[in-house]
Amino acid sequence: MQIEAEMTVTTDVVKLVFHNKQGELYIHHNFKYNQAVSGLYLNFKNRKLQSASLQPADHGIIIQLLPPKNIN
Repeated sequence: MQIEAEMTVTTDVVKLVFHNKQGELYIHHNFKYNQAVSGLYLNFKNRKLQSASLQPADHGIIIQLLPPKNIN
């Protein structure tokens, strides 16, 4: 199985957009709380998983998973 994606890297976030509308993945180093909140969040502190939730944590590194639009 081969998965293709486009990656964008900034000082605040690593963004992966998967081809064929297969979803998106963001690794936030400095999450901005004025951003729209959607998807599943994996919240890390000191490189350890703290929680998996529908809301981002207010600390640490946050991985945001956005499923494809055609999934309910």
